[in-house]
Parts: sequence; structure tokens; C-alpha cells
Amino acid sequence: GSWDIGVSKTGFIRESGMCLVMQAVIANTPVVIVLLDSWGKNNRIGDANRIKKWLESRLGRKPVG
Repeated sequence: GSWDIGVSKTGFIRESGMCLVMQAVIANTPVVIVLLDSWGKNNRIGDANRIKKWLESRLGRKPVG
């Protein structure tokens, strides 16, 4: 699905490696995602997509009871 991203910034510093900081709305819930020390040039984007899918599966569920 599409992203509702307010702010997204990638970067690199020796101490933290490849990084991504993102503020977004996922399943109608505001979230901040911070990824540090990702392996590979684009893996932090893949990691963010996997987190998004995981959050959607959790936040999109109706409460039981």
C-alpha cells in the first residue's frame, strides 16, 4: 500500500552506519521509525517496508471482545 509520510531522511555516520528516520501514518496511527546500522545501500528502505507491513497487520486488527 501507499505511505503517508510526513518526513523521511536517510544518512550515514560511522557510529550508526546506514540510517533512516521517518515520521509517517500507518493504519491511521502516527509512528516514528528509526533504523540504525542497516546492511546494504537500500536495505533500510526494505526494513522500513517490512516494519510498515508488520504494523499494518497489528494496528489494522479489531480488538477482541
